[in-house]
Amino acid sequence: GAIDTFDEFLETYPEHELAAEAEDIRNTARGEATSLNFALETDETLSPTKRFETMFRLGYHQDAVDYMLNRNLTPENAYLLDMYQIGYLCEDDELTGPAYDMTEPDGTARELHFCEFGK
Repeated sequence: GAIDTFDEFLETYPEHELAAEAEDIRNTARGEATSLNFALETDETLSPTKRFETMFRLGYHQDAVDYMLNRNLTPENAYLLDMYQIGYLCEDDELTGPAYDMTEPDGTARELHFCEFGK
């Protein structure tokens, strides 16, 4: 994921003018990932929504989607937008399954379904 991308950048361009900033961002992301993984593994009190969000933020997208469907969750708009942008959710009247209302940053409203449902 993103941490690996920063590692690769820093290995390839250690003297780049943005290397120090990239290292700070990478270290922050690594610390956050460690905390999120710990919470996911040890915190039995995470709500279903928080568990979904944690899995998604860690990049476990398919696991998060499976969990979302099994728990009948409706994520916040930001997660729906991410899922639309990476291709899990699509706007197509022929798709079946649960529908999710999402609004893009420009105000465009969309009704989304999982891209693979109904095909």
